[in-house]
Amino acid sequence: DDAISIKNSSAIKLFATLSNSGIPDAGLEKSIAQGFKLRVTEEVRQAESSDKDAQWKAIQNNVIPQGSDVRYLVTIENTSNHNIENIALTIPVAAGMEIMPLNDQPKADKYDYRDLRDDRIHYYFSLAKGKTKRFQLVANAAYKGRYYQPAINVEAMYEGNMKARQQGKWITIAGKQKAQLQQQQKSEAAVSAKAAPIIGTEQTIKSLKAYLFDSPDDSTQTKMYLVIGDRVKVLNEVTDSNNNRWLYIHFKGKKPLEKWIKVETIK
Repeated sequence: DDAISIKNSSAIKLFATLSNSGIPDAGLEKSIAQGFKLRVTEEVRQAESSDKDAQWKAIQNNVIPQGSDVRYLVTIENTSNHNIENIALTIPVAAGMEIMPLNDQPKADKYDYRDLRDDRIHYYFSLAKGKTKRFQLVANAAYKGRYYQPAINVEAMYEGNMKARQQGKWITIAGKQKAQLQQQQKSEAAVSAKAAPIIGTEQTIKSLKAYLFDSPDDSTQTKMYLVIGDRVKVLNEVTDSNNNRWLYIHFKGKKPLEKWIKVETIK
């Protein structure tokens, strides 16, 4: 990290405030959960389905057929020990998506104000301790290509330590036949990879930074990471509810450690 120094060249005592802000590179946002628990489900509408309760299906392998409607279900839980007012939730969409008009948006839980923009929606609300609220956003996958889905954020506007974030990710909007083929190929690759013995083997880190997690969950990311070329031993493997694969590894560094990493960091 770069050091910053400040010198008071005046003859009087001054009080300084240093503020640092910016936007992290795509994919480098950290998932956090401080006072809030944030759960996000992304689903694509099944146009051919006549069953109203079955018309939405979880997105597979981050591939969305062009022209499909996508629904973001965001659940916020207040895990603090007090009621919180003036909460701001931001649900952005990828550049290849077009947000549906307000009249086509699903009903949300009670909120104080809603602000719909071209590329995101803002909700402002209050939330009692231990309670949850659910908000939704529907957009259309309009343009083919590979796009970055920015992080979804919630924060208390006047309590800086109360916030939660789900890390962003890359998505692909493809023609329906190509999307189906990609999903099939990725599913076959996942089955093949899962069949191959990995537990008990030594693997090499292939990512520039392979962040370490306390558990197989994005919200438990630590400040520690491994780098390209580091060797680890795989002790266990799990797949979470979003079909993300996690590896529990042992690393022999200056201080041996055992943490979780994402499987793509060794690909």
